[in-house]
Amino acid sequence: CKKQRVDVIHCHGPRDHLLATMVRSTRCARRMVRTRHFHKPLNSGLFSRLLFAPCDRIIAISRFVADLCERDGLPARKVQVIYDSIDPQTFAEATPDAELSQRLAALGEPRPVVVGHVSTLEHRKGCDVLLKAVAAAQSRLDQRLIVVLVGQKDGLWRPLVEELGLGESVWFLGRRSDVPSLLKCFGLFVMPSRQEAMGTAALEAMAA
Repeated sequence: CKKQRVDVIHCHGPRDHLLATMVRSTRCARRMVRTRHFHKPLNSGLFSRLLFAPCDRIIAISRFVADLCERDGLPARKVQVIYDSIDPQTFAEATPDAELSQRLAALGEPRPVVVGHVSTLEHRKGCDVLLKAVAAAQSRLDQRLIVVLVGQKDGLWRPLVEELGLGESVWFLGRRSDVPSLLKCFGLFVMPSRQEAMGTAALEAMAA
């Protein structure tokens, strides 16, 4: 480590933060930078100050996250906002997912309105709000709604889907790496989150 002096060590989560702190303490790295991607509050002001003390800079992906960092005791002089971003071209040039397109085409005419949502599907993402809204809207619309949920925690919502009688109208696709192609299949993208650090999924949907 000492033979290869590092100018900056950049960490993004709790585990690599710990490793970066250890490296920083050996003077193998000149500077330590931590990026905060999440909006979850830190523990206590004192604990936060001690945990982030080795950091020369703390990058917040939005002003909202920066305000939380400062509120939780991190020095404002160390906090720097660098907004998260996407590559619009990746989403603009994507082609619709073939498998999902075929599945939708098999429903025949008239084509349903495809309501899409992409996230981790955690509770804070507000999938219950979306599902209840669709259940209420479906009874008042002549056109069928198909909800496509993309994310790994679909098990949280299957009971609610059955309770609302949406079993045939909600499709769970699991975690996917081809989100740009899936977005091309959506008629509407809905983001019912209760709270977001940045809302990158909304940027991706707009770019698509």
